[in-house]
Amino acid sequence: MNAREYYYTVLAPDEAGLSYAALHLEADGRHSTYYEEHERPTEEQWAAIFRHVPEHSNDALLEDVFKKIVDRSPVRLRPRLNNMFIAKKRDFRPIAGAYYFNDSYEGELIRFNVGLSDACLQYSTLFADFLNLLRAQARRSNGEPVPEFSRLSERVARHAGQLAELQVRWSKIAGVVALDENYLPTSPDSLEYAIKTAVLTDYFILAHEIAHHLLAHTGAENSAGEMLANIPEWAQDWIRVKTSHAVEFQADALAVLLLTGSGSQREKSDIVFEQRVWEAAIGSMLALTVIGQFADDAENDTDTHPSIRSRFSAVGRVLASLNAHAFRDAVEDILPFQQLLFRFQRRGIGSWDAQFTQSLTNSKR
Repeated sequence: MNAREYYYTVLAPDEAGLSYAALHLEADGRHSTYYEEHERPTEEQWAAIFRHVPEHSNDALLEDVFKKIVDRSPVRLRPRLNNMFIAKKRDFRPIAGAYYFNDSYEGELIRFNVGLSDACLQYSTLFADFLNLLRAQARRSNGEPVPEFSRLSERVARHAGQLAELQVRWSKIAGVVALDENYLPTSPDSLEYAIKTAVLTDYFILAHEIAHHLLAHTGAENSAGEMLANIPEWAQDWIRVKTSHAVEFQADALAVLLLTGSGSQREKSDIVFEQRVWEAAIGSMLALTVIGQFADDAENDTDTHPSIRSRFSAVGRVLASLNAHAFRDAVEDILPFQQLLFRFQRRGIGSWDAQFTQSLTNSKR
């Protein structure tokens, strides 16, 4: 019995082998009030979603993300990766997890809650609007006329306030991402970037859980430890910390290596690699930013996890070790966004001092 068969036979027999879309999106998607503010998918697009036959995931998007991660991975890891199954669950808590039930089946399982994707999409929507505002502000500073500046400013302020209200609501109900009529509307000039950015956060979150499996954090064999050994020691934050914290730093680092194709023998140009590092930077740092907004204390460690602040800093060092230019391009957009969130929500990791910000953006590693 493989992981997919185990999921549908033992863990979720009520799902009868159906995809996530077939189970939930007829009611939750096709008739959602979300589409009062967004372009509704065409019937052809809906048909493609519903036709998805689960192979490595019950969700068509996660299946596509997973296959791209596999394609960038070293060849020797692919047989193990191809025995994994990702189960998207209609659970609105913003979490994901890697699970391995020894001797019960061949392969490994990952649970990916829809609440985490929903939260990342909302923050990605605001992030896209915020970047439009930053670009307009830069043109304005250069003396260019920017007639849309006031509109963009008002839009960002309104949506940042709306998302702050949503975050308060989510925090009061134990972090459950309850979304109905409160989706942030997207503008035509930021919709495409918002969706692409949200998908990049999915890449990182999924790669992080895959990394837990590959590094034997869930009990199976360690297949990827030597990949971490290629990271410079100054970027190995898992050294000299307790095990429960080390595994999170390691999973973050390996996730970045998998997303960028580091360790793969496949030829890739410097331009392609730099683009991959930038995408991994946006996806990882924005995902950690979102997780930080849900944390009761993003600045301090817990028994099981290092602080979100330290994870953000650590993944930044790994990214900078791969391509400092791509890392700086990404972090210079992320840090002001974190500060915007802290201004409106008074939580998260946007309260960092100027010295820390400077140390990240000026990294020469």
